Amino acid sequence: MNKLLWLISILLTSILSLDFVLPEDCAASYLIEMKTGENFVTDQYWEEDGQVKFKYYGGMMGVSKDMIASVTKSEAPVPEETIQPEPIEGAAELGGENPGGFEEKALQYQDELAQNQDEIDAQAKKFNTAKAQKDQSAKDAAWKALTGLKEEQSQMREKVMSLYKGKLPKWWGDITGEEP
Repeated sequence: MNKLLWLISILLTSILSLDFVLPEDCAASYLIEMKTGENFVTDQYWEEDGQVKFKYYGGMMGVSKDMIASVTKSEAPVPEETIQPEPIEGAAELGGENPGGFEEKALQYQDELAQNQDEIDAQAKKFNTAKAQKDQSAKDAAWKALTGLKEEQSQMREKVMSLYKGKLPKWWGDITGEEP
């Protein structure tokens, strides 16, 4: 009888721990690190005509192989859909539809922020899992990564506020969940 109870407890422990081992977003992903410092997470990439092409936010991007620092497997979640940009706030006040690349910069910042927020969410999940499992080294690593990502976001905030003359646009809150 004791052996049966022991076996059942082992089986239940194994089944319950699968929730931590096999998260719903465990599909393979790749981190493409650019020499410019930008990062992209994708579930698929390939080389074609001297470029590395990859799926990104429901579309496809291609960059010269010379611009890529590295491509590595990653545990970060792959962005599922593009955050549809709203009409660019502030463009009209700054001189028309596209004064000095305003719209391109705004869209670039939106993409960078969305990527950063996805990485923050992934690290927060790792931190909480490590905390629940009392894994101090994993918890410390996730905290260090979170701190760096939050610092990047803080620097992005300054760039965006500079572009929008001291204010955060609505899309900032849509991406981060913060009040702009």
